[in-house]
Amino acid sequence: MTTEAEIAAGLVLHLDPDTLANRGGSYTCKDEQRAQGGHFFLCLSVDAGSSRWLPLYSNPGDGRAQVAANGRTGHQKWTGGTWYWHRDQVWTAPHAAVVAADVAGVDMSSRGSRNLLDESNLPSLDGSGS
Repeated sequence: MTTEAEIAAGLVLHLDPDTLANRGGSYTCKDEQRAQGGHFFLCLSVDAGSSRWLPLYSNPGDGRAQVAANGRTGHQKWTGGTWYWHRDQVWTAPHAAVVAADVAGVDMSSRGSRNLLDESNLPSLDGSGS
């Protein structure tokens, strides 16, 4: 289980979006467009007690951009996969909600062996980055 202290930009966790939403998380897209079922989520930034996340998709789609392949560490499913994100779906959640969604999403990473993306490769929502 991930601890609140481990939540940082570049962290990738397998989260349950229903738990995330039910525990105080919010998202920037319409309800019918939000991630459903367990998904990898990439942490974009951390603020006092909350963080911003992008759900990741294994397939391209309208408006989706590819996550940089460089700078990934962790499990082979994360490091070897092709992942996409959508700028219109950004989640903000209290750290406690992320921890609960981590448990419900059955994240398989462990302390010292988390899935990470180097901060220099984080997607930019303003269109200037990955």
